[in-house]
Amino acid sequence: MNKIKFAIVLAAVLFLCSCNYSPLAGSGANQLLSAPILNQKQAEINEALAATLYLPNIVYRYPQQGDNRTPFIFYDLDGDNTDEAIVFFSNTARPSEIRVKVLKQDENGRWYSFSDIPGHGDQIDFISFASIISSEKVSVMIGWQDTARRESQLEILSIDNNGFNRDILHKYSAFSVADYGGNDLSQIVIVTRESRSSPFEVKLLGGAGGKVQQVDSLWLFSDVQSILQMKQGRLWDGSIGVFVDELSDNETVSTEIVRVSPNALSLVAGAQNGKESPEWNYYLETFRPDRVLCEDINNDDIIEVPYNINMPGTDETDESETALALTVYRRPTAEGFVVTATAAVNTADGYRIFYPNEWIEHVTVISYPENRQWRFFRQDEKSLEPTTELLRITLYQTHDYDEQALEDSIFLDSRGAMQYYGYIPPASYGDEFSVTPEYLQAGMFKLI
Repeated sequence: MNKIKFAIVLAAVLFLCSCNYSPLAGSGANQLLSAPILNQKQAEINEALAATLYLPNIVYRYPQQGDNRTPFIFYDLDGDNTDEAIVFFSNTARPSEIRVKVLKQDENGRWYSFSDIPGHGDQIDFISFASIISSEKVSVMIGWQDTARRESQLEILSIDNNGFNRDILHKYSAFSVADYGGNDLSQIVIVTRESRSSPFEVKLLGGAGGKVQQVDSLWLFSDVQSILQMKQGRLWDGSIGVFVDELSDNETVSTEIVRVSPNALSLVAGAQNGKESPEWNYYLETFRPDRVLCEDINNDDIIEVPYNINMPGTDETDESETALALTVYRRPTAEGFVVTATAAVNTADGYRIFYPNEWIEHVTVISYPENRQWRFFRQDEKSLEPTTELLRITLYQTHDYDEQALEDSIFLDSRGAMQYYGYIPPASYGDEFSVTPEYLQAGMFKLI
């Protein structure tokens, strides 16, 4: 490398290592992003970039989610057992315009610019890889976000001798990638809509004819205003389903369930087949007033659909934000929903307490937010007032407590600097609703 070229690269590296950047500076929407500390491989990429870009005028951009959150990503895109390099960057003069550059290595191991394409947003949601068209080479999936329009787009790209080719570009609210056909090729289930006034549509995308194509689609309920999340799990017959949590225009939360097969989508619970159909009746059972979402609560790959019921002793007319409720988790079966578990869920402190069956109609919770504490009381059947305290859950900050005061407490779990402790009052021993420390630690308490 001659002295001039080396000076340019050195200046660029020093500049990048000393600057911070936010494409939304002043908006409060994004924290400042520090430039990467370059390792040897990245420094070689930086040198190759200097051949086509004036490096002091660019900033590297970071994917915000997923497994790949660096601006330098190395992956074998064409199946030749040699990694290509993908680099995300923007020009300082046009910070909202992201570009994607692919670099390859020549026979001497030197990197060179192979392809350069524009992005489709001012933020990178994620980048991931999947074999969609062929098992020999991967497709690149990039999630783009346009913060001004509040839109997200999924771009699927493949590489050939001429560079990157766009296979598909779709707006998305949620999506899931899996081998639905059992043939080692991935397919994509995506929830999308053309405009804010149009209904949502679920599409199945897969490889066909050497490209990514739409395999099937179906419409979601027309009253749905936004998608809250999508979860994937097994249905009772072993097939795969996606559970789409939705928010309707009356602020009601519901869940449509779509069975996914290699070549088709079909409704298990939803409105597409009309209000007299079994799918519609199934769908009605998912409607709930509270924004509690589906999840696999016991890690068995089966998704539970939640709904809330009144906590014992709670006034049914109490709709205040401080009113506590019990969450009932149900899984779909061929005959309808069946209850898996009932729990008191503390979303603020990040845990749930699974209720023993005998507790459900007889044990209530009182919150003491100033102490980061929930207390569980047996309810008097006549007065409906709390009586015997059965359990106490307290959240402590590490080293912010008196260890002597925890002498009779039960350590349950920790998250970061926070520690969760249980306490079973001695006065509850012998009560028909009492629990043991072993039962509490064995699964009654779970972090969320």
